[in-house]
Amino acid sequence: MKHYFLFLIAWLSLSLSVAHAQRGFTGRVTDSAGKPLEFATAALYDSDSAFFKGSVTDATGTFQFDRVSPGRYTLEVRLIGFQTVRKPVDLRGSEPDLGTITLTETGVGLSEVTVTAAAPAVLQKADRMIVRPEVYMLTAGKNAADVLRQLPGVIVDANGGISIVGKPAIVYINGKPADLTGTTIEQLLKTMQAERIERVELITNPSARYEAAHSGAIIDIRLRRDESMGFNGTASASYYLKTTGPAVEPSLSANYRAGRWNVYGSYGGNMGRYEHQYHNVNRYHALDVPLEYTDHGVFRPSGTFHNGSFGVDWYASDSHTLGFLARGGRYDGGNTNRTTTDIRRLGRTEVDSAIHAPLTMDIYNNNLTLDLNHVWTPTKQTRLSTDIIYAYADHNQEQQMVLHYVAPDGRELRPREGKGHSVFQKTNVWLVKTDLEAPLPASVRLETGAQLSGIRRDNNLRGLTLATADAWIDNPGQSNHFIYKEQIAGLYLNLSRAWGERFSCSAGLRAEHTLQDGYQAVGDTGFTHRRWELFPSASVQYTIGRGQSLSLSYARKVDRPSFSSLNPFRFYESPTSYQEGNPNLQPSYRHSLQMVYRLRSYSLTLSYTRTDDMITQEPSQDDATRMQHYTYMNFGRVDNATLSLNIPITVASRWTMNINANGIYRNYRSRFMGSDFRKTALHGYVDFNNRFDWGRGWQMQLNGYVVTPRWYLARRSRAYGSMELSVEKSLWSGRGTLSATLNDPFRWETSHYVLRYGNIDNDGWAQSDTRYLRLDFSYRFGSDKVKRSRQRRTGAETFNDRL
Repeated sequence: MKHYFLFLIAWLSLSLSVAHAQRGFTGRVTDSAGKPLEFATAALYDSDSAFFKGSVTDATGTFQFDRVSPGRYTLEVRLIGFQTVRKPVDLRGSEPDLGTITLTETGVGLSEVTVTAAAPAVLQKADRMIVRPEVYMLTAGKNAADVLRQLPGVIVDANGGISIVGKPAIVYINGKPADLTGTTIEQLLKTMQAERIERVELITNPSARYEAAHSGAIIDIRLRRDESMGFNGTASASYYLKTTGPAVEPSLSANYRAGRWNVYGSYGGNMGRYEHQYHNVNRYHALDVPLEYTDHGVFRPSGTFHNGSFGVDWYASDSHTLGFLARGGRYDGGNTNRTTTDIRRLGRTEVDSAIHAPLTMDIYNNNLTLDLNHVWTPTKQTRLSTDIIYAYADHNQEQQMVLHYVAPDGRELRPREGKGHSVFQKTNVWLVKTDLEAPLPASVRLETGAQLSGIRRDNNLRGLTLATADAWIDNPGQSNHFIYKEQIAGLYLNLSRAWGERFSCSAGLRAEHTLQDGYQAVGDTGFTHRRWELFPSASVQYTIGRGQSLSLSYARKVDRPSFSSLNPFRFYESPTSYQEGNPNLQPSYRHSLQMVYRLRSYSLTLSYTRTDDMITQEPSQDDATRMQHYTYMNFGRVDNATLSLNIPITVASRWTMNINANGIYRNYRSRFMGSDFRKTALHGYVDFNNRFDWGRGWQMQLNGYVVTPRWYLARRSRAYGSMELSVEKSLWSGRGTLSATLNDPFRWETSHYVLRYGNIDNDGWAQSDTRYLRLDFSYRFGSDKVKRSRQRRTGAETFNDRL
């Protein structure tokens, strides 16, 4: 630990020695007759279309920007009753006068002014795609999970896993992981209002600034920026009509800004019942009498999730801001699973015997995150942010599965058996992180940061066995106690520079030291791993002209084993299958190369990723016991190449469309299930989004996607897809919104799979209750122009996808 703090002190010494080179710029605003215009607003936007600095003209029509670093910006000047002017400006020269901007009168009165979105729905940048949900889709009454499912190129599978262009993705909120403890990300997204989202950034090749452990892609949800003083909020509710049972999602968010204080908070809930069905067939050809086991199960989770946040910001001065943010949640619920396994001789239709296996599960979870944040901005181009974070989460689960062996006529063939467990998992996380952004001489931009983090996860599993008809007793043979601890020290440095208007580049390096320690009581065994690793990244961008540009980027990343995958516990999912972790898992490393070509609003992306020691679940089958188990293992090498095309189209004045097409090539090479495995596979993915504006507050959206047949290792999945239709009506001058959404009406979002490799012959299907009609209502109260809670950029990037 001593070395970690010396590491941080050395970095701070470097950071505080940075020189700054900002200058002031002025300009003048007049009408078409040359008369100065007072109270016009002038705003500078950076290359990512993010607001950078603002000013208001005085009586002479003059505006002024102080301490601006050299670079290319967009200047926007607006005044009610006049046409808005937007123009690119190059602030790298020696001339401080931006000249005179002339505004033309519109002839529209104040009461007739309508503000429309000027930003495009989808914008492709060198290292990310930026999507503005309110322009791209209907957001009223919807939540963040709905937004993610409709983003171009994003696939959300039946298990909640998210991927972009074939890479696994992690969710951020305002530049940091959405949930440090990793236990409530799905519920958190379902209880976050979509209307709070300003934009979503799809980062497919993260630079050295981002945590090295995030080896895939990042979905960064950026909440709305500050506007002005006052009070406002949004209340909404969603009601799901499903054949499997109703569900309700209420939510509320509010913000109050007065003087130097800003207080904000939110609440979200999810109450209801859901259903998941599966049909699975296993064939055992190696037996003296070959058998076929057919499982059909209905899995019904139900419960209540509450999630809330409370934050306070104190603007101590123009350059110092101190903030505190607390987030917490609780889930109370359970699952019931009714599985019937029919056993028959292979090739016959009549059932010889069956296993009825009712499973009950009681679950409750708690999570809490406390974040103390300080931001120092000595200039608009220099920012030093420091966070101290503590997070806690627990998971409590008791599962009981009773096995009834019956004949076709229902007679009990042998005494019933019972398998179960009671597990308590407790996670404690602490993290200290600081990030510096500042200009250097020669128009070089510096980004650097340091981080210290630690985690301790305590997993206590108590095995249970059914002794009598209704009595469960401890089973020491299935009990275990596993404690995992990890510490990470990280430091990164990223430098970027532009030459002229056409060429720019950046290069970064991240260094991390990782200490992992695991211990399990059963067998008195454990492990300790120490690693020093370097992770470089680089990118170049070139503007060809005529709306064309080309960019190339590279990054090396690591995918560390999740804490659950290291856990050696055995969890039964059905009478014939279970999964277990592997304490001997090693990290997986990725080399990613990406090229983006842009032609005006169209973009073509070619990416290549080489993955060594990919972490996956390897199946195996014991023919004698008819048991299948899935164990986390390292798989040798995977080459992944993706070609993506994004095409926005304005079909008519009231009809806009966005098409995103992806072709994905994979090549697997490794030992798998005890033999050499080679597989080359190609599949495609296309999604489309249509938005219609009928006027008078009526809007409609039709979107959908289709995934072609694909391979994952030896498992092949059939084509599937989905479709969604939404109709929305604005009420009460835009303060209220009522909408209805019909999702997956034809049940196309059903997964069919086949696995035939080695001694495994398995196929089946799985289906969730994604077919529903949802009614949404939202109401915005308070001021329409309010200082919303500031964006928090703590950059705590370690744990979300591993717990």
